Amino acid sequence: MALDVRALRGEIERQIRVAKNTGKIIMGIRSALRAIKRGKPAEPKVIIIAENAPELERLKYYAKVFNIPYIIYPGTSIELGEVLDRPHPVSVITVIDLGSSELLRLAKREE
Repeated sequence: MALDVRALRGEIERQIRVAKNTGKIIMGIRSALRAIKRGKPAEPKVIIIAENAPELERLKYYAKVFNIPYIIYPGTSIELGEVLDRPHPVSVITVIDLGSSELLRLAKREE
């Protein structure tokens, strides 16, 4: 079981890096909620949420209501920040343009 989680985490991290380099992402809870509710700057394609995000349930609720797939990142916000080479925690990544990544394939809509 632990191997599956590690493999999934590694794949998510690779795809986040690809999306960062070839697509468009925004970071942060407020920016994610704004993008979900308003569809600005563009409609989110996928939302990646750290396991310890402070507003995890609220973000999942809005993603379901607006029919946006999301991924629960199996790690902390500090680790998610490290994936993006940021020196601070990142609780939420909103992917506006997927670029060459396959995050949509990894995302699942929980019903």
